[in-house]
Amino acid sequence: LKATENTSSNTSTLRNHNAPATDINSLDMQLQQQIPPLRFDAHVYATTVSQRWVKVNGKTLQEGQWVTADIRIKEITPQYVLMELGTQLFSMAALTEWPAG
Repeated sequence: LKATENTSSNTSTLRNHNAPATDINSLDMQLQQQIPPLRFDAHVYATTVSQRWVKVNGKTLQEGQWVTADIRIKEITPQYVLMELGTQLFSMAALTEWPAG
């Protein structure tokens, strides 16, 4: 993550990132209202899937685990976390929070 910080210092560029899912800030308002506050305090990416984890809302979770009853972590990438809410796939940049604060 440190190595990529200098490639884009513009926050608005981060919001229009190249993650393979819709950025949480770009979801329609109805979907955004279904997403509870999310705070990512740690983000560990490894090439081995079983070694990837994030700490969100005080819980340490891996790919496939549930953040809430409705939101599941689909994939942890080097710079983003991809999550599912029903059939909607969305992403959040590493170590961010929702709503942005």
